[in-house]
Amino acid sequence: MASRFPVSVEKESKLLELMEILQIKETELEESFTRSGGKGGQKRK
Repeated sequence: MASRFPVSVEKESKLLELMEILQIKETELEESFTRSGGKGGQKRK
């Protein structure tokens, strides 16, 4: 089975189980990223 997420099959299985328990659908999730300056972006303010 190919993973839909960039994690191990075991971790994906646990994630999908938890999402079902919490009644969260993948389509309801929104992912966003921020860019920060500095080495590695650690100094975000």
